[in-house]
Amino acid sequence: MVKKGPVSVLKDQLARAEEDARKFYDSYLRALAALDNYRKQKDEDLLRKKDQIYEELVLELIPILDNFSRAISSAEMTDDFEQLHKGIEIIFRQFKETLAKLGVVDYSAKGKDFDPRFHEAVSVIETDEYPPDTIIDEISRGYMFKEKVIKPAVVTVAKAKGGDSNG
Repeated sequence: MVKKGPVSVLKDQLARAEEDARKFYDSYLRALAALDNYRKQKDEDLLRKKDQIYEELVLELIPILDNFSRAISSAEMTDDFEQLHKGIEIIFRQFKETLAKLGVVDYSAKGKDFDPRFHEAVSVIETDEYPPDTIIDEISRGYMFKEKVIKPAVVTVAKAKGGDSNG
């Protein structure tokens, strides 16, 4: 058995270290590719779930669209505006019920204190009839989705005559 010299031993160690480094680098590249594939799969899963949610929403709304279509057809064949009005009210209630089932509810603001988390003031009127910062008119209702405001109520707010309100 021939004993190797220190240079030969170091060359062998270097060769083993280079081989280990190649193996680690290959493992790293495989792990990186697996992570990239995982991310792509998660993105695709998210898009599929989003499409599924939209599809479920659309399926809830289609009956309302069908009822509007029937109401329009009925309106073209009759002059009975009272019946048309009743039909539109029914469709309106159906739409509100569908939104409520999906977690969307409307809220009224008239007569309440102005709160910028729930209300968007588009005008201020000086008056002695109402306390300052009271909502005196509701231009459009506010809407919440599962206790989160998604559309604030658009309102007119009272202001004390000749003075500034604190809001």
